[in-house]
Amino acid sequence: MMRRINIEIIFKLVGGNIMDRSKKNGIYMLTGKTTNKIGNVIFDYINNVLIASLGTKASNLLALYQSSEIIVNILFNMLGGVFADLKNRKKIIIITDLTASLATFLLYLFWDSKNSLFLIILINILLALLYSFNSPAYKAIVKDILKTEDLNKFNSYSNAFSEVVSVLGPLVAISTVHYFGFKTGMLINSISFLISAYCVSRFQVINYVQKKKKGKEKYMVVLSDGFKYVLKQRNVLELLIVSSFINFFLAGYNFFLPYTNIFSENQGIYASILITESIGSIVGALLNRFFLKKIDLKSIHYCLFFMGISLLFLALFRPFKWSMFFYFFIFSISLTIYNIKFFTYIQNTVDTEFLGRVFSIVFTVAVLFMPIGSFFFANFTTPSWNAFGFIGTGILFLFLILLIKMKMFKNKEEK
Repeated sequence: MMRRINIEIIFKLVGGNIMDRSKKNGIYMLTGKTTNKIGNVIFDYINNVLIASLGTKASNLLALYQSSEIIVNILFNMLGGVFADLKNRKKIIIITDLTASLATFLLYLFWDSKNSLFLIILINILLALLYSFNSPAYKAIVKDILKTEDLNKFNSYSNAFSEVVSVLGPLVAISTVHYFGFKTGMLINSISFLISAYCVSRFQVINYVQKKKKGKEKYMVVLSDGFKYVLKQRNVLELLIVSSFINFFLAGYNFFLPYTNIFSENQGIYASILITESIGSIVGALLNRFFLKKIDLKSIHYCLFFMGISLLFLALFRPFKWSMFFYFFIFSISLTIYNIKFFTYIQNTVDTEFLGRVFSIVFTVAVLFMPIGSFFFANFTTPSWNAFGFIGTGILFLFLILLIKMKMFKNKEEK
């Protein structure tokens, strides 16, 4: 049996304010994640612009750069989940962050503009490999360093900060390139990893779980135990299946978005939709934080209703320009709340010793379903506003199945 030790020690701050370890950990985690994301946005922007500037002759290089990260994550993410459950999560994050900082600093030192393209791709592959171990450990350690009642609050703020960076990050990247050049962007990314490592080093575990000694048990056996755990946890398995279908539909949604400039005959629509989505994500995170705190399967599933109905209305009432932005706004709010509640539910209900593997399984399955969705919608549907209605109908149908299941389960319990 596992022994859980809860330590509650408070810290007095200037002015008499009091902050416990959980809140202090949350601030360090938000600071590290936000700084790291800013660095990554700058890094990706610079590399994409640099490779694309070479014209069509570099199209294969750009495809290699963009796809290498996904391929590496698919191959190694589950192994990263096993490491997160067997090893010290804090050390994993610090080591991967420091290694990433060193790699991007070396890229800064040996930067030679267009002659560094293959070095950029190599470093990007290394960063993807490090992320495969860093990400499961980061998601799993949240339960170790935050109190249960702080999980939903943290996930809400984390999502809001992430969306702010998504909006402002490209502007920072453009300014960096304009005033300081491409090379400086690599240095900023290196520093961001260093700051992240420092923030993680300040984490103080408050929910310690003594891990079972695995001895020389093979990693594949440990990973298999993770799959068995998911299969036994009915609610977790249900969420995994639902999220897989949602990612299938989201792949179609993301596929059609760039075409809105074409079938709306307005070149500014796509950019306006992206801005609307970012604002919706921030609003959704704040709504979830202050008003929608309940975390259960029912509240998660009802997010699907608003996602589906907003896209269906978008297809039906597309002639009304401003209402179109309203539907994208509602969709973004609903998707954000779904994601926050999804991750919070997993963190709340999954045993700590399985968290790394569960998150890696969720990520891998989600990544696999997105290219399937992209291929399906690219070959069997035509880019138009009606395509969004088709996606919305699919999500509503999924919600209807879940609603019938919930009603049947409720009736069964009452009997």
